[in-house]
Amino acid sequence: MEMLIVAALIALFAGLAVINIQQQYELNKQKASVAECRQIGTAMTFALQDLGFFPKICFLRFNYNMLVNRIQTLPLDQFEYHGLPVGNIVTRLTNQWSRQGQYAAFNFDKLAYMRIPGDPGEPYEWPADPWRNPYVAYFVQTQRDPNSLNVTQRFINRSGEKADYFAGIVSYGRNGVPGLTESPQAADLAARKDLRLYKETGQFNVYLALTPAEYDAARVSQIVAEPANPDPARPRIRDTGSDDRYFEF
Repeated sequence: MEMLIVAALIALFAGLAVINIQQQYELNKQKASVAECRQIGTAMTFALQDLGFFPKICFLRFNYNMLVNRIQTLPLDQFEYHGLPVGNIVTRLTNQWSRQGQYAAFNFDKLAYMRIPGDPGEPYEWPADPWRNPYVAYFVQTQRDPNSLNVTQRFINRSGEKADYFAGIVSYGRNGVPGLTESPQAADLAARKDLRLYKETGQFNVYLALTPAEYDAARVSQIVAEPANPDPARPRIRDTGSDDRYFEF
C-alpha cells in the first residue's frame, strides 16, 4: 500500500512538472515572437526613412546587390508591402537602398515562404514566428467622412502614407489566425483564416501575398479597437484574451 501511494505521488508530481514545462515553453515562444516583431518593426522604420515607403518583409534581408538583381524580374510595384505603385521607384531603390548591408538579418529559427503576385519565380524566404506562421504588418490610417464626421479605419492606400492609427508587426500566435483565444472553436478558426494578411497555396509552408484590393475592411477590422468587442470568446488582435503578439512602431 505504501509503495502504491509513493508511486501515485511520483506520477502526480511528474504530471505537474510536465504541465509547468509546457506552460513555460509556450511563454518563451510568446516572448520570442514579440522580440522578433520588434526586430522587423525596427528594420521597417529604417527602410521607410531611406525609401519613403514600407517594403515587403522579405526584402529587408536583401543587400544592395541582391536588390539590383531582383529589380530585373520582379514587378516593381511589388516591392511596396501592399503592392501599391511607387513613383520613381527604380531611382529610389538604386539610389536610396541601404549600402551598409541588410536592413535585418532575420536569423530566425523559423522561416516560411511567400509567393508574390505577378512574380513567376521561386517564393521568397519570409520570417515566421515560433508557431511557423508568417509575420505580417498592419499599416492602418484613420479616415474621416467630411459629411457625416464619422471616423473609420482603413489600410493605407498610397505608398508612403502615414499609418496614423496603427503601424505594427503581428504574430498570429498559436492559433495562426488574427485574434481568438489559444483554443478557439473550429468554426471561429475557419472563419478567421480568411482574414489573414496572406493566403494559402496548397503547398506546405508556402503562402501567397495579397493584392492591394484584398486589404479590405474585413481584414482591417481585426486591428481596430473600437467599438469594443462584445464577445470575449472571439477577441481581435489587440483585445484582451487574444493569443496574438505584436510590436507597434
